[in-house]
Amino acid sequence: MIEPGTPEWAELVRVGIVRDGQRNWFLGEAALKIAPMGEDGVNPGGYENLRRYAEETGLEYNTLLAYRQVAYAWPANTRVLATCWKVHQQLVGHQELIREGMTVSEAAAALGQRNVGR
Repeated sequence: MIEPGTPEWAELVRVGIVRDGQRNWFLGEAALKIAPMGEDGVNPGGYENLRRYAEETGLEYNTLLAYRQVAYAWPANTRVLATCWKVHQQLVGHQELIREGMTVSEAAAALGQRNVGR
């Protein structure tokens, strides 16, 4: 776990502010480093550290939690690079539906078809 005030913390804040393109993934991964997922979804003291990180990077706390959830659900080796982060977010729990270049509308349609078939 990375603690506030450490050099690692300062670097996560610095990069989290300036990172472009892959910012959502970076911030989600940073949140996982700050507060790794545990049996209850977060380790002791993690929520306070996540709130502080959100504040220091200019994010809403709930946005950071969403980034963290998506990064956890989609480890780097499972992400589809030609597909946007928002599609990955929509398909958390339905990773088998994703395909390269999928749009948000296509992801919603795939989820809708999946739910109709149940």
